[in-house]
Amino acid sequence: MILKTELKQQLKLSQGTIQKLELLSLPILDMEAEIKKEEESNPFISVSSSKSAAEFYMPKMKSIPDDEGDEKSWWMERIIAEGENLYEHLEKQIAALDIDDDTKRVLLALASALDDNGFFPSSASDYVKAEDRKYLIHALEILHTLDPVGIGAYSVSDSLSIQIKSLGMNKEDEDNLIFIANNLEMIKNSRTDRIMKALDINEDDAKSLIDIIKSLTPYPGEKFNQKWDNIVIPEIRIRKNTETKEIEVTDYNDSLPEVSLNPEYLKMLADLEKDKKDKKTLHFLEENKKKAEDLIDALNIRKTNTKRIAFYLLDKQKDFFQSGPSRLVPDTMTACAEALSLSLSTVSRIANGKAIETDWGLFPISYFFSSSSGFSKDDDAAISKNAIKEEIKKILEENKNSRLSDQKIADALNEKGIKIARRTVAKYRNELNIETSYER
Repeated sequence: MILKTELKQQLKLSQGTIQKLELLSLPILDMEAEIKKEEESNPFISVSSSKSAAEFYMPKMKSIPDDEGDEKSWWMERIIAEGENLYEHLEKQIAALDIDDDTKRVLLALASALDDNGFFPSSASDYVKAEDRKYLIHALEILHTLDPVGIGAYSVSDSLSIQIKSLGMNKEDEDNLIFIANNLEMIKNSRTDRIMKALDINEDDAKSLIDIIKSLTPYPGEKFNQKWDNIVIPEIRIRKNTETKEIEVTDYNDSLPEVSLNPEYLKMLADLEKDKKDKKTLHFLEENKKKAEDLIDALNIRKTNTKRIAFYLLDKQKDFFQSGPSRLVPDTMTACAEALSLSLSTVSRIANGKAIETDWGLFPISYFFSSSSGFSKDDDAAISKNAIKEEIKKILEENKNSRLSDQKIADALNEKGIKIARRTVAKYRNELNIETSYER
């Protein structure tokens, strides 16, 4: 038997590092709850009295009669319940994969680029550094096997094709299903005649294929979407001061309680360290002091990085904060991470599932990271995907009685100096859940 010694690099995260990552992901109210929980269980944690974020943010409202409940309870009950977002769901799966670090790095970059539907806003290669593109094909193959199946596509048809290939059907049925996925207009109103004719199959087979298509998920990322029409407590406010007209940044994380080490327990620990007789109590105190220090450190990192991202967005998207959504410019989390010398994971954890209050309403922080390659305007300015969507909604609203076709919408955008193809208008209209001109 030959014994072989092998050196292997391993990255092990300390409990403190794990805690810091978790606290970055928490929305502000959950952060308050976490501080309270730690205060109750750890004698080293001393928390200053502070208003909750809800009280700090809550606008003035008319009083609610006693029989309808307490005003604060009414507010709190309407705050959105945050769930796991798509990136976090994928990140856990990627972390568990037995793959090389290069492929894993590319997978995380791809996962962070997906929009709310689980699709790429532009070519997947846009989100990967030039030196990493040799791992792209393999990374995409793996991405297409992750849950929810169908992510990493460019359209509904593309997503359905990925889902079909995962079913393990025979080649003929798979080809027939992919044909239908690429010609979804054929199954409008559950008609089978066009499918029967195109595929040369009988009615029962056509109905079976249509039923399979209808059992698939056209927008696989949709179930992870946050419902931003509910009341939420934003992390950040970036609004114009009505008096000075200057845009100001307010960080609601500043409303979080101040956490410090309890001086009485610090003295107790110092005394025990001198005589070292009660080792059990000494160990208990040392352990809890370390946990308290990790919490304080994590809170500081959370506050600092949230503020840094807020000022980055103010600088990058100043026209948006001045003039509204139509002035949003293309940007990505990758670009933000590089500009601030942060990891992509840190930016993603801060951005996902949290909101910014603006003069134009509440927006998910992730809304500001819409695309890496925007559209050009006649004046050579760049305009983002989300800004294009706002323009489409505006054009349809202004022409609500005209039932504009996708080509006419594209023409209207071109008149505004935005160069865009009809098929791209159709894609964005679908993402906005706006029906075709015929259906409208």
